[in-house]
Amino acid sequence: MGLSMRIEGLDTDDNIIELYEESLVSTEYLHNTIGNAMARTGDTGYVLRIVGRIEPSLKSAQRTTQKSILELTKWAYLPYAPEADFYRKVSIVYEKGEQIVRELNFTKAYVLNYEENYDNYSGTGSFHLTLGQKRGEQGKINFGEQEQADAAKVFTPLLPNAFPPKPPAYYDLLKIRIPEPVDATSGAAPTRKELIEALFIKKMGTFSGMADHDTYLKEVIKRYMKGTPIAQELLLKYVEDDSLKELTGDDDGSYYRDSKKTVFLNIDDDFSKQGIGVIFFHEYGHYIDHAAGDLSDDKTFRENLRADFKNIMESRANAMYLSELDPKLIPMLGNIKIRLEDIMNPNYWNGKEKPLIDYKELYKIISKELMSNNLSAVSDLYSGLSIVKVNKSTERIIGNWQHPEKYWTENPDKIYIEAFAHCYEAQFDPNRRANFRKYFPTAYKRFEELLEGVHV
Repeated sequence: MGLSMRIEGLDTDDNIIELYEESLVSTEYLHNTIGNAMARTGDTGYVLRIVGRIEPSLKSAQRTTQKSILELTKWAYLPYAPEADFYRKVSIVYEKGEQIVRELNFTKAYVLNYEENYDNYSGTGSFHLTLGQKRGEQGKINFGEQEQADAAKVFTPLLPNAFPPKPPAYYDLLKIRIPEPVDATSGAAPTRKELIEALFIKKMGTFSGMADHDTYLKEVIKRYMKGTPIAQELLLKYVEDDSLKELTGDDDGSYYRDSKKTVFLNIDDDFSKQGIGVIFFHEYGHYIDHAAGDLSDDKTFRENLRADFKNIMESRANAMYLSELDPKLIPMLGNIKIRLEDIMNPNYWNGKEKPLIDYKELYKIISKELMSNNLSAVSDLYSGLSIVKVNKSTERIIGNWQHPEKYWTENPDKIYIEAFAHCYEAQFDPNRRANFRKYFPTAYKRFEELLEGVHV
């Protein structure tokens, strides 16, 4: 996936800036001290440099990127005013294949220097951003191994301020230290990381059969701790104790039963190439969707999901059309546009009408593109959105993973219900989140808004 960058306010979720490999060129992390070893000092300098490109485009994804760069520019020119998001949290992630090679977090970053360059020849611009960490806060720069937190006494309202005085022996299974309740006399308080980790472990201890799967349990906890704060807290808010029942190896698949408010999970199936715990968090995505008031019924979320699919399919089809068109004919025929309605028209598939391109080949190309394990959720949704009935057969995009055709056709609402669960599951893996932002940018944004709406 290459580089990605996320910038967010310290006390608010407003003005979040996210940029990905398409618009990031390089990054440098510099640690400067005095050259003389005898004169080394604790007042070190930490600098983060980011270089990116600015590409004008009418495509929705590029417009979103341009908006993020504009917000970046606005932040760079903020006058010194700490209460106005002058300091922000900046996270840089470098990924190779399906592995995070390096993660770097500046917890209170500010802009040291910002430049934008344009010329008349390349057709693109560039930006050069240099960041520093607030003086006295350098020790809180971290590499993703542990979330740093102030020794503050104020916690998110969704989490309690203290723990039971006698935690159950289940905690000993992972040998994780459970923080003591807040001591008013000493002023000591557990960090947010310690709080949510302990509360999640406590909840997992109520799930049927979980304590018998040591390795699986540790991996699910590890995945949970990589999740977004809002997804972590909503699970603690809505998911009831004893809401999971283990299925045996003979049972077919895992599922959520809303009438029982219970997830039925085949733990053996969740040791998959897509990632251990993907099915767990997907099914609890269904749980939270239902418990929070059927969030997947949201009209905007549903419209955006189909609009995102339409935009990408039309973009790929028209790019394929232009690449195959004789250059001499581009002045006359280059303005012709293929619509999703054309792609999904059975007459173009069964030979009754002649298409501008080979739609079957288009489906093959996209199917191949969606073969990565980290694209299994996107692949599933494309398999349901791309169904074309051709005589007695069916054509659809088949990538890494997909529900059976009948699953989609018997109930049109399932595409939205599954989309919500897939989006929630992606909250616990940065690669999978990035893929949703790429393939379903407006639907994913609306999903985040829906989570914020119930995060009270």
